[in-house]
Amino acid sequence: MSDYLVHLTRNEHILKQILSTGKLKCDKPFGFRRFRLQKEVRERHRSVCFSEIPLDQLGRLYTKKGYYGIGFSKKVLKEKGATRVWHIEYNSPQAMAIQNLAELASKQNDYSAPIWNLTPFVDPIIPGTFDWAHEREWRAQGDLTFSLNNVAFLITPSSITESLSAMHIFDDWQDLELRVAAPSPLLGEILNETIEEFYNRFCNPIHILPTDHGEYVWHVREWSTEDALYTLFPDINDTIFDKLATFLNTESTSWVEI
Repeated sequence: MSDYLVHLTRNEHILKQILSTGKLKCDKPFGFRRFRLQKEVRERHRSVCFSEIPLDQLGRLYTKKGYYGIGFSKKVLKEKGATRVWHIEYNSPQAMAIQNLAELASKQNDYSAPIWNLTPFVDPIIPGTFDWAHEREWRAQGDLTFSLNNVAFLITPSSITESLSAMHIFDDWQDLELRVAAPSPLLGEILNETIEEFYNRFCNPIHILPTDHGEYVWHVREWSTEDALYTLFPDINDTIFDKLATFLNTESTSWVEI
């Protein structure tokens, strides 16, 4: 149906945070409703969700999921452990088999049983109450880390925007309501905001330190660009870190904490 998997979110701030940290954080537990809240296996059910829905059908998800998003190729996310969610009929023989195996493992306090590798990726369909099969959902257990080179495209309310590493994947999608634009202004905004935050804490020593025979007199700590960035942004995406370090080193390789 699609070569891409999409994670949607509700506002631009969250999308910027995802891009700047290179991390999609798992939130609540997902999977087989009977067991996902059980304390012994709850963490195993905490996952990041994606949709395989065709890109021209994304409008079906906006109201529930949000108007901002990030897209990856299936190949990239498969390598990171993502897999399809299995939607099965409630009280079907398949659902009852999974429930019975999980109940047996739970009664025996066997929380290393193989069934617990399955329950995070199974959702029973309850007609009229719970039926999200149309989302064609995939999940990855735990937090998902990525580099910007892993990102195929970004989604905003006005466009699908090719990311830094994206090829011309939408050449055949000119009739879409969402239009393609490149490069992403969001990435530029993230860099500008991060640089401004850096300048609020560190400054070029040429503006503040005394000199002696052309050499700085270091009566305060000397910070390298890299050490200053690591201290200020410990969770920053590696790709953005490299771009910031390259930019700042053109101004100075040493910094003073204001």
